[in-house]
Amino acid sequence: MARAAFKPGAIDPAIAKSFADRWRRKLFDGWQPQEREHIYVPLQGRVREQRSFQAYSPVEMVTHALSHAQGREVIATLHPNELYSDADLDALKATGVRLEHGQMQRFLPGAAVVVTHASSAPFNGYFSGKPTILYGRIDFHHIALDVHTLGVAVAFEQSQSHTPDFDRYLFWFWQRRLINAGHPTAEERIRAAMARAGWTLT
Repeated sequence: MARAAFKPGAIDPAIAKSFADRWRRKLFDGWQPQEREHIYVPLQGRVREQRSFQAYSPVEMVTHALSHAQGREVIATLHPNELYSDADLDALKATGVRLEHGQMQRFLPGAAVVVTHASSAPFNGYFSGKPTILYGRIDFHHIALDVHTLGVAVAFEQSQSHTPDFDRYLFWFWQRRLINAGHPTAEERIRAAMARAGWTLT
């Protein structure tokens, strides 16, 4: 998936919109649209370390968001399933960022941009047209602004007007690239995928 090329021109926009709208209703019914007022930074663990897939450490990512906020509040959220040491929390608090716990449904709707390493929050944000700045290498990177490639300053600058074709991407990612286990073609597609990998079917 990460190496696949996203080609929006090969996807019917009406079909993509119908698909994305159906999933919006299913997944996000009841979410209230809000003004895009803040920068949303969902975190994972080990916030003081820069790991192999990361352009910068999470703490550095937070400081970048703060320095490029242009008057917007920056809200960093701790992952509910991670354990943070006192040193981790002190490092985050020292940046001056507003620090919260989880609550994606609360903070994503009002985000002007999502900034993260490998959170699933940006993919959810695609359903409401949220631009994403990625500091980590993940599989749904194709329409995000990648700090590894663009650098910090350019990624934040482009985020102000970044409007990729979200609906076509969602359709391509979920319907074209993944296998829907509940779809009538699921078994056929699983067998085809195994055959492409060279596995012998019995």
